[in-house]
Amino acid sequence: MQVAKVGQTKIIFNKLFLLLLFFWTILGLLHQACLTFAIIICHELAHMLVAQKNGLQVKEVEILPFGGVARLEGLMEVNPWVEIKIALAGPIANLFLALVVLFLDRGGEFSLFFIQGNLFLAAFNLLPALPLDGGRIWRAFLAYRIGYNKATEKAVALAKMMASLLFIIGTLGVYCGYDTYSLLILGPFIYSCARREKEMAGYAFIFSLQKKKEKMQHCSVYPSEKIVVAEETPVREVVKYFLPNKYYLIFVLNREMQLTGIISEGEILDALLTKGAQLILRDLLP
Repeated sequence: MQVAKVGQTKIIFNKLFLLLLFFWTILGLLHQACLTFAIIICHELAHMLVAQKNGLQVKEVEILPFGGVARLEGLMEVNPWVEIKIALAGPIANLFLALVVLFLDRGGEFSLFFIQGNLFLAAFNLLPALPLDGGRIWRAFLAYRIGYNKATEKAVALAKMMASLLFIIGTLGVYCGYDTYSLLILGPFIYSCARREKEMAGYAFIFSLQKKKEKMQHCSVYPSEKIVVAEETPVREVVKYFLPNKYYLIFVLNREMQLTGIISEGEILDALLTKGAQLILRDLLP
């Protein structure tokens, strides 16, 4: 990967994207390559502007063949609605650019390419597969009900299923004589990106919980939420339901559905870091 830097944001050019630009250039499609790059940059700039407006720092942007991935600092510490707004910003920007060119310049090969490129990027990125924008919207929607960690697991599972489906469609298309070679690349690529997204989300989630713990030391009032859990439940299953903008109290029940104790989120986090994710709640009770 090649890296550039704009302010505090690292711009990472994925090797597949650079390879695509190289092939377009040697095929005499330099103008199309430049337009494709401009479309992707506009898409990512829209993400960055909305993120900064909501007080988030864009740590890095990876430019991919089908768009880009903006990785934000502190994303898991805000309301999931913020992630939805940031994710929608890119496709909306592409639709806006396509409409502007459509009304101002309806003729010309490059104008048509620019319109089609923006529409394709907007539509493709709205597929509900991480790390695409649609996958981030789906994860944020789930996070309202089941927490970021578990929502990420479900979103990644859907992304892997869709990536496999794209690969199968691409394979069948090639077998039947259609030009679907791009799907043979995009399928495994999305699958790999989704797996990496899950790994990175796990680290970011633990980091956000630690920051919340530090933040609470300076707050006199903090919104709370209750969770009722069986005492045989491992700690790793409990934290999946945590949202960073709330503090959780865990009501622990035995097999007779009797309350055996109340455990705070802080105790859960300390146990996770010091005793491991396999520890069950019963062992945390006095």
